Amino acid sequence: MTSDLPGDDDPLAERQPDSGTRPLLERLGPTAWRIVDVSDVPDEDGDVVALIEEVDESGVSVTWLHPLPLASRFLSAEMALIDLELWRRRGSPAERPEPIPHHPPTGPHRTI
Repeated sequence: MTSDLPGDDDPLAERQPDSGTRPLLERLGPTAWRIVDVSDVPDEDGDVVALIEEVDESGVSVTWLHPLPLASRFLSAEMALIDLELWRRRGSPAERPEPIPHHPPTGPHRTI
């Protein structure tokens, strides 16, 4: 989706998904964006993940529409998208870590 807004030549204003695996930042107006998750069903509109509004010169306010452990203020809409992508790459904290192999100690044992 391309924007017809004047002065909207920022290449990060809209990010195309890689094989349907990235959220997409869509500009809704001069000071508003949304992040749409197109990873589940690439042929459909997608699931709106966040609404973003510029509040002043210092940044934007993000309303996450799903429970996410991410900030609600960012310097730009692009930074909110990047933070979401980084959080997704780290994986869920509910996932078990890979087990560390445990071996009995080798050599003589000393007790004090």
